[in-house]
Amino acid sequence: MSDFFDLKKTNIMVEFRIIGNDFEPSMVTDNLAISPSEYWIKGEAIKGRDTSRTYTCWALSTGYMESLDINEPLDMILEKLSNKCNELLLLKKSFDINYKIDVTINIEEGQAPAVCLKSHVIEFAHLVCAEFDFDLYVYS
Repeated sequence: MSDFFDLKKTNIMVEFRIIGNDFEPSMVTDNLAISPSEYWIKGEAIKGRDTSRTYTCWALSTGYMESLDINEPLDMILEKLSNKCNELLLLKKSFDINYKIDVTINIEEGQAPAVCLKSHVIEFAHLVCAEFDFDLYVYS
């Protein structure tokens, strides 16, 4: 789990994001008993840019990792969250938040990874009403 990787190898990052307009990220941390990889509050300035955040976010990320199978980083995230479905559902019921599972794939030298969602991943997403977002970047 590292942000440092061989730029010539295909790499993948999976991120579970909780997004909304008005919630306190520390409350999510307390309810899930998991520290986020990052978080921000709606209205905060975006470092290095002349704009601010348009929503609040609590995110758990694998960081980029060399892999040819999206299920490796997906399983890393689900290991931390799969026993938190009740807490996630309670948070969703209590606050106007949405769940997203973002998969970012950097394809290097034509080495595309396997992109097949296993049933336990689909079941988790369904249980907590999460959406998937796939971003593909192809480099030669």
